[in-house]
Amino acid sequence: MPKYLHINAILIHYIYSLLANIGQNIDISITACTTSMGIIFFKLFRDPVFLDTNDFHYCLTCCLSGWFTGYCIMNTMKIALYDRIDTGLLSMVGDMEIHQLRIFVYVATELSYRRAAKKLNMTQPPLTRQIQQLERSLNTPLFKRSTRKVELTEAGKALLNEADKIITLVEGVASRVQLRAQGCSGELVIGIFSWGVINHLPDYLKILRKLKPYVNVRLKNLSKEKQIEALRNGEIDIGFCRFAVSQSGIDIGTIKDEKYLVAVSADNKLSMQPQINLTDLADEPMILYPVSSLAGMAQKVYDAFHSENVRLNISNYCEDIMTSLLLVSGGYGSCITTQWAENINMPGVVYRPLIAKKLMHSPLNYIFRSDIDNVLVRDFIQIIQSLSSIK
Repeated sequence: MPKYLHINAILIHYIYSLLANIGQNIDISITACTTSMGIIFFKLFRDPVFLDTNDFHYCLTCCLSGWFTGYCIMNTMKIALYDRIDTGLLSMVGDMEIHQLRIFVYVATELSYRRAAKKLNMTQPPLTRQIQQLERSLNTPLFKRSTRKVELTEAGKALLNEADKIITLVEGVASRVQLRAQGCSGELVIGIFSWGVINHLPDYLKILRKLKPYVNVRLKNLSKEKQIEALRNGEIDIGFCRFAVSQSGIDIGTIKDEKYLVAVSADNKLSMQPQINLTDLADEPMILYPVSSLAGMAQKVYDAFHSENVRLNISNYCEDIMTSLLLVSGGYGSCITTQWAENINMPGVVYRPLIAKKLMHSPLNYIFRSDIDNVLVRDFIQIIQSLSSIK
């Protein structure tokens, strides 16, 4: 059972005793109690950790805003508090109470212990015992029984009005929590860099959507350094970048090693060559991207020119490949990029293979936190790995 579901049972008893004591002196409206239950459930979903006394005092304030019924409704509140734990969320508190509430609904609907037992596929004695236990826990009778008929007491009527809502709400809570724990719901936040994953990410997302239709995906366009920062801060779950370097707390995977290309203007004489050597780019106006404080494409290009003693004539620095290709299209220079860029049909731009000793392959990486315990993220990584091995 996930740690964040371990709600303090002692605190539950504490709030119930407070509610019961107040209920003996002040009438509490059904509406106010229902509102109070809603606040507790909302708090539990928004921040599913230990509920503290401040949360319960806040709910008490809501309860005190109305007048009408009283002690019976306070006990209904107790059932709601126990039931939300009972449906698989917390086995340590009141395992039978949600079951008792369901039995109560059957008996209250049929107004017959015998017919209710038949519909529940159980014998009448254990059904009767469950109702008696529920009445003892609420400290009030729910039915008036005679030899001729079964009738609801006023307390029973009040409980029946709320029982279906409580059961539905609790089952919804359990279902959503279980889906989240299994990585089948929630949100996956992905850091991307411009168009760099255009050849791969759509395939990953299609499979993710098919396997986990209730997961919402959010994309953030971030540079490599921003992705690393966002991972550390928990703002993204996984990132895609190039030339990822080992860092403490960050794990790296490789999707593919892509070949380098040179994007040149169709009017440039180099476009007539089947391939371009690095020496062919000597003194050629070059457009470098991205502008980054970490080692990236621009740094790799600079190092390659330097290692082969080829003069690098930088005409422009750009933030991303799209801006660079626009300048190439306008005749402002050439740009070294990777083979995925061929998918961008930029008018007036042609791509040629690059021959360079230091620019053989460009790794496309995915990065994530080393201490990740999110099932959804791990499942998404498995999707990446399975498709990467196929390609």
